[in-house]
Amino acid sequence: MNYSLYTGKSSHKEYYRLLILLFVLSLFAAIIFLPENRLYPGYEAYFHYDRILTLMDALCDGSFPVYIQSQGANGYGYGTKLFYSDILLIPIAVLALLTNIVIAYKIYVFFLFFLCGYFTFIAVNKIFRSNKIAYLSAILISFAYFRMIAMFLRGAFGEALSYVFIPIIIWGTYEIISGNYKKWYIFSIGFA
Repeated sequence: MNYSLYTGKSSHKEYYRLLILLFVLSLFAAIIFLPENRLYPGYEAYFHYDRILTLMDALCDGSFPVYIQSQGANGYGYGTKLFYSDILLIPIAVLALLTNIVIAYKIYVFFLFFLCGYFTFIAVNKIFRSNKIAYLSAILISFAYFRMIAMFLRGAFGEALSYVFIPIIIWGTYEIISGNYKKWYIFSIGFA
């Protein structure tokens, strides 16, 4: 496989070194900030936990897709599904059915850290053509304080997920502005 296609001039060793570093740091962040076997409260966390529980129930009952969050609003039900897409929560719900919601959430947090670092590395490397800048950016952005606050204090699933795709949007914007109009699809992928 030609790894330079994804990461510029990176060699195989540097590419694997990045993957291992991101894997270890992401695992560390998911474990150190979520050490206990419980769900953590956050400003938005219970809202999103209810969304996942509703998906789990729908998958178990065979009533998928579901449009009314039956457990929302203190058991009265809420039409959350009319406004929030569940496509990115389906893997969490399936994983929660196989394990439990706490383990599924920890794995979700791990992947948010890992993918943010990976996509940031690729985007920054394509823009600046420097592995050092890309490594530093991937670590600093992936494990930035504002991301930690969004994930662990506020429980903002959507915001934490958006940080994964923002580097792709910036890279796509750079390609368009620099005259590479044929790479418009990068910008579209970031928003998709």
